[in-house]
Amino acid sequence: MRLRVLFILFAMLFSLGTSQVVAQTNAYDLQFVIVKNDMVAAGEYDVKIQIKSSGSQQFAMGTGGLAFTYNTTGLNAPTNIAPANFSGGNYSTLALSEPVTGRVVINIVLNSTNNGTTISTDWMDVATIDFTIAQPQLTANLAWRTASPNQTGIFVDDEITVASIGTLNDSDGLLPVELSSFTHNVFQNKVSLNWATQTETDNLGFEIERSVAGADFEKVGFVEGSGTTVVAQSYSFEDNSLQPGAYSYRLKQVDLDGAFDYSESIQIEITAPKNFTIAQNYPNPFNPETKIDYTLPENANVSIAIYNLKGQFISQLVNGEQAPGFHSVNWNGRNDSGLEVASGVYIYSISANKFRESRKLTFIR
Repeated sequence: MRLRVLFILFAMLFSLGTSQVVAQTNAYDLQFVIVKNDMVAAGEYDVKIQIKSSGSQQFAMGTGGLAFTYNTTGLNAPTNIAPANFSGGNYSTLALSEPVTGRVVINIVLNSTNNGTTISTDWMDVATIDFTIAQPQLTANLAWRTASPNQTGIFVDDEITVASIGTLNDSDGLLPVELSSFTHNVFQNKVSLNWATQTETDNLGFEIERSVAGADFEKVGFVEGSGTTVVAQSYSFEDNSLQPGAYSYRLKQVDLDGAFDYSESIQIEITAPKNFTIAQNYPNPFNPETKIDYTLPENANVSIAIYNLKGQFISQLVNGEQAPGFHSVNWNGRNDSGLEVASGVYIYSISANKFRESRKLTFIR
């Protein structure tokens, strides 16, 4: 007896690139093809995702997310995604995620240097997704969902289900968050990012991504979204303790179903300080720890040490060569033997090349 699994298409989000054959609207079809079914618990259940243009013309497809749900009683979470030639070097990411149990998203991110993958009028492989079988008797009723809540596709005897998701145009396929501004402020080695939205629909939040000197973007933070709202919202994020150099930032807006889109990137420059400085420690008085910030305009052999008011050595905080930039060091109120010092006033002193300066701090037990 043929075993089947319930697959439901719950959302499709694609933004179109420039088509090789220009058209105002483009419809496409999707299908699952079962390529392996071991029909036993802990066996493999592998499904291939395919796509084609439903019209007579090919078109180019850009960034998007293909989302569907599966029967978690019959199948375990997907263990692997094997991208097919669909990516063809045109995509920087073709990755699998499961933002909610039972809901799978194939995240497709377009490189900025091209116009997407051409979707032909013949079936094309997107990827193969690997599952393991939990209960073979419950992997039945393979189907796509083409609209909410319950319009489904047609199951065909050859174990292939096809469903058209309709017509797309230039305004379709975008995530339902309207970003009205994205700005930044720079103070010394700190960057403050500020952005606002006009409306939001099912907005999980924003991942903040940073690129250093043109390298790949990496996630450096997350700010929770406001779900669904028609009221303008404001957000902010601060990136601290940066060294001199060129930085780029962008927002990755993530929908509740795992689909996502990127903002335009912004570029900033952190410049090296012009003078040697050492700041007043903070907090002061303190217990159990305080922070001391200092700046170096050039390479320097740096020494920062703690002394009591009699000039007796207490602890060496910094001792060595350091690059120009913004630096900090913490002191925990202990001497170099690891013993906590008595309450009172102490002196911290910096020596960096020809620069010398001392300040007082207060430790309270």
